Amino acid sequence: MSPNELQDLIDKVARMARRRLGVRGRTAEIRLTRAARLMPSDLRRDMQFLADAAPMALSPKLSNMVDGARAERAAAGALRKLASQPI
Repeated sequence: MSPNELQDLIDKVARMARRRLGVRGRTAEIRLTRAARLMPSDLRRDMQFLADAAPMALSPKLSNMVDGARAERAAAGALRKLASQPI
């Protein structure tokens, strides 16, 4: 997974969390950390993984250390759960 794809994926989840849960923050990392607190325990781990991967996605060298398949699974699960949340 390229650094741009990873960053786009993280930003998409952060935007959805902002829209659905009302979590705010200057960076995607802050928004995802706050949103993780509101999620069930299984999704909390995925959201925390994405929050930890957010600063790494900004660096091309560090983004290679992030497991792309796990990031995609975590984002898909988070987006599915956020989509089912009432606005």
